[in-house]
Formats: sequence, C-alpha cells, structure tokens
Amino acid sequence: MNTEIKYAGFWIRFFAFIIDMIVLIIITLPLTFLGLSEEVIDWTSMLISVLYFVIFTSSVYQATPGKQLLKIKICSDRFERITIARSFLRCVLPLAFFGGTSALMAMFSIDVATSIAGKTAEGYDVSDYERGIATIQVTGLLIIHLLSLLIWYGMAGWTKQKTALHDKICKTRVIYQTFPNLFYSPKKTGIVQ
Repeated sequence: MNTEIKYAGFWIRFFAFIIDMIVLIIITLPLTFLGLSEEVIDWTSMLISVLYFVIFTSSVYQATPGKQLLKIKICSDRFERITIARSFLRCVLPLAFFGGTSALMAMFSIDVATSIAGKTAEGYDVSDYERGIATIQVTGLLIIHLLSLLIWYGMAGWTKQKTALHDKICKTRVIYQTFPNLFYSPKKTGIVQ
C-alpha cells in the first residue's frame, strides 16, 4: 500500500473555501430577516463563521464541509488531529491580519470619498493636491493588501508542503484524505478503553 502523503495546494483549498462560504451564507442568511441591526448581523455572522471553521477542523472529520466534499483535511505537522486551540489560532490569524489592513483601507477610503466630493466633513474645500494624496494612499494600501493576500495564501501553491502562512505559524498541514483512517488518532479522553 502506498502511504505517500499528498498535500493539498492552493486551488483545491480555494474551492473548498468557496463551498464553505456558500454553506455559511445559507446558515447566516436568516439573520437578515430577524430585524436585527446591521452591526449585530455582522458580528453574529463572524462569530458563526469562526465557530464553523474551528469546530469542524478540530473535530474527528478534521475538515469543514467544503474540505470534506473535496476529500482534504487539516492535521498537525505530525499528521495528528489538531486541538481546538490550534484550530482557533489558525482561523483567527488571517482574520486579525486582513481585518486590520481592511480597516486601514476603509479609513483612508473615507478620506478619498471626501476628497472626491470636494468638501471635508467640516465643509472645507479639498484641493486637487489633497485629493491626489488621498487617492495614492488608498491605492498603496490596496496594493499592500493584495500582495499580502498573495503571499499569505499563495504560499500554499509554491511551498513544498503546500503550507499557507497560517499553516506555518500553527504547524498544520492540509492533506488529501486518500487513506481516511491512516492518520486518525483520537484525543485521549482520560477514559480507559
């Protein structure tokens, strides 16, 4: 029996993520009909998303429904099931990093929108120079954001073990489930079996 491990690259992981996003939209869509504020819906949706990824990837399945459908799973660098803490860190790292850069872009976008309108919030006129500087700032941040995304996730396409940056930090791997029970190692529960 060939027990060679096959690592899952960028595109298969990307398609699994798209499937998971569709599932999450279906799960969170009913929130919009409850009459909740947009802020409450956003925070609740984010909490549901984090729980979805953390619980599924640290479960015995070691994969979200999208990954299960495409026959890939997440494991530690020793090919064991990951803990809920490691799963949480793996999920939150990209959110924290890209959430921060997105917040910066949003903040500067307000400046650009103000500049394009030609007036500040206080009613002062905005010069062409200020409008140009604000546009350059947002463009620069957008380029940095896109390059960060490319490096963070693109690593899964060019590293030997197909690890994205959060996989490297959390010491996890995404592998094909060619041999479903080959690496399965349930956590010890303290109960003698």
